[in-house]
Amino acid sequence: MPLQVTIEQAALNALATWLESKLPQGEDDYAVVVSPKWPDDDTGLPARAVTILLAGERRDTYIEPTVHAEERIHAAVSPRVGAPAATDLASAAALLNACKASYEAHRVDEGAHQAADEENAIEAPDADDLESAVALAQGLRTEVNGHRRYLRRGAAVVHEVADEQNVIAAFPATEAGVIAAAESIRRALDRHYAARVYVWRIRACEQPVQLDVWAEYDAHREDVMARLEPALNAAPGEAIGDPTDDTPVDNGVLLPLGDGWPGYVDFDFDRPRRITTPGSQKQGEFRATYMGKAEFWLLVKAQSARMARIAVRQRIDGTTVALSTTSSSASGDPAESFTTT
Repeated sequence: MPLQVTIEQAALNALATWLESKLPQGEDDYAVVVSPKWPDDDTGLPARAVTILLAGERRDTYIEPTVHAEERIHAAVSPRVGAPAATDLASAAALLNACKASYEAHRVDEGAHQAADEENAIEAPDADDLESAVALAQGLRTEVNGHRRYLRRGAAVVHEVADEQNVIAAFPATEAGVIAAAESIRRALDRHYAARVYVWRIRACEQPVQLDVWAEYDAHREDVMARLEPALNAAPGEAIGDPTDDTPVDNGVLLPLGDGWPGYVDFDFDRPRRITTPGSQKQGEFRATYMGKAEFWLLVKAQSARMARIAVRQRIDGTTVALSTTSSSASGDPAESFTTT
């Protein structure tokens, strides 16, 4: 399992990537090495370098959790599994067969996916007794659990994001276990078809940041500082590729977060402070320090399986004359119906 990166470090990494794209790179004398960490004492400083550091603890302001954005798992919602409830072995077998047919149609549906899922096909035959029902339920559990997290087939997208919620659990190989498994698989499939991932905004964060310029010569330090001015005050149209923003410059720079974190980070730095000591010339170390802050929302992804159904009846003299029903599924999309009599 790869190591994960904190959101604070992700912010520094985003700025380092941005500055690398704006400062000279390569092997010549004007190249600038950009690093989101303190220089290594054992290797020594490059001739021209920029380091970006966390300069204190993150300060958080708690806010009411709100949905900031949503990410679709599918491009379209597949039909729900249509079969009577599982109450005995025969009805459980019928429901498992319906689940298999529904899932097999769903996994190759290029209306729901950009490409068919060819990895997670059901090989078990239809169920007609306890042994075959156990085999089919186990096959459905394995393949549906694999399918819901299957993102890409080569360059094609199967799911836009993984479904991390609708997990099918293990079950005992008994008649009661198969009956419960059939209903569990139906629920998981129905919810997977309509599932979405919601991006929740839960905190406003401010992270103190220190940016240092290092150079062997005074003139090279000034050169790097001059190149940093437009990079640290770039317009959103350039920094995040927003075509609707035609502002030529900005106070600070807004960048997309990376390393698995959604959202953006806004950097703002005070004027630089040059650090020149009597030994700077002799040691070949001229430095300038920028103190600033990174501001970002802490956004957390989560699926919501909440379902709601609200019915409003209008009655006259004890008789219902109108019925309005509003409901929502795991997709979060409301549907409204209105009937009159």
